[in-house]
Parts: sequence; structure tokens; C-alpha cells
Amino acid sequence: MAYCTQDDLLTMIPQAELAALTAEAGDEPDGQVVAEAIARADAEIDAACGLRYAVPFSPVPERVKSLSADLAVYHLYSRRGVAPEVWRQKYKDALAFLKQVAGGQATLAGAGGEPPAGPLMADLSWSAVEEAVLGALQAGLGSLVQTVASHQGNWLEDLQSQAWRLPAVLVRWRQTREEQVAMGSADLTLDFSILIAVRPFRGEAEARLQEGGIYQILEGVRRALWHQDLGLDITPFSLEKEEPWLTTRELAVYGAEYRTSLVKNF
Repeated sequence: MAYCTQDDLLTMIPQAELAALTAEAGDEPDGQVVAEAIARADAEIDAACGLRYAVPFSPVPERVKSLSADLAVYHLYSRRGVAPEVWRQKYKDALAFLKQVAGGQATLAGAGGEPPAGPLMADLSWSAVEEAVLGALQAGLGSLVQTVASHQGNWLEDLQSQAWRLPAVLVRWRQTREEQVAMGSADLTLDFSILIAVRPFRGEAEARLQEGGIYQILEGVRRALWHQDLGLDITPFSLEKEEPWLTTRELAVYGAEYRTSLVKNF
């Protein structure tokens, strides 16, 4: 059961605007596009709240319903590339609250069910996690990019030497933090950088906005990794930030930072 409905979204934005955000023509909203946006919002909620509560929620707490609607509306604006500042802020606020829920710093009134039992226990190597990331990106991006590879060297020198066919997505293990949580086990936080590189043949703006450009590749990376555990005993990946790393006449490079964690036995 979805956490909110199209009618809920219509209490927040006019029908004509919802139609403009979802339909290619006419003044009626496209129900399928609306449902996909709500499903994406609900998946974000479940990924965070599932660390503390039994999900999916039933009945649905009012705060969860509100979060679902806020996230869904933002995603509808975002698909058109026209998200107003008020909705960008609502999106940021919703993600910040969900992060607090996941970390135990905030609670959901009216949320029933038992939280998942205990931390995730794993004997995974860092390379196994990285290999899963590479596999997810290769499957998710397909022909959108020419190269998906692991890299730990000087990325700029290697890109300039044309070591890879572009567009390229490079996976870089950035750091691991360890905190002992019990005798014989530690909480490991793994940070990965996902580097996206394209050649801006028609200028910097086209490199970002064109079909197969950086924005579309970043969206593909999000679908492959964000809120996903990749079938491993790890917490779903969180997206920490996305930002431009380099823009020249020869290269346009953006980076995305993703984080996961697991409990390692020793």
C-alpha cells in the first residue's frame, strides 16, 4: 500500500501543475508517473525507517504520509528539472529527518511493529562490496556509458592520458572508519566516490544536460545504488553529496559520495 495518494499531492499543488509535471499533453495528470514518484518516495522512507521500524508501515503514520507526499512532489519537479527552492528545501528537510530516524535521533509517532533484530553481521571484504557496486552500475547504466571500472590512482592524469573510453564511471574506495561496538566486532563505515567523466564536445552546459550527459548518468547511479544493499549484509547505501570536480574544454567530471556500513567480526 502506498503511503500517500494522488489526491494527497493535489492538496499541495494545483491539478494543472501536476498535469504539467507528469503528462506530455493535456490537463490531466498521468497516474502512472505519479505512482512511480510515490513508489520512489516510499522506498526512500522504508530504506531509512526500516533500520528502526518494521516496514512497510500499516497503518501509515501521519508523518510518513506527509514525508511521502513531500518527496514524491519533489521527484516530479526534479524529473522536469524545474524544482522550485521551496520543494528543494522540503526534500532536504525530509531526508534530514529520515537520517535522524535511521540513526535513532528521531522517532515516528504512531509507528507500530518491532524494529529489525540486531545489527547486520557480516564477514565481507571491502573488495566484495566494491565488486557489488561495480556490478550494480554496469547493470544499471548499460549502454549509457562506455566504461565502468575500479580506480585508485590519479584520476585526472589517467583521464587525460585517455586510459578509458568516455563517458566513464569510476568507482573509488575513499575511506573506512571503524568503531568497536562489542567484544569481537566493530562497526565499519565504508565511503565510496563515484566519478563520472564525459567529454564536453558541445560545451559545458550540453555535457550536463544532453541525452547521455552527466545529469542523466548521475540519475542512473542513484537508481543503481541509493537505498540499495546490493544483496549484501550491509545497510543500504546513502547518498552523501554530488558535486562538480572539474570542468575544462577537454573534460567534465562530477563526483558522487555514497556510504554504507556493516558490522565486522574479528
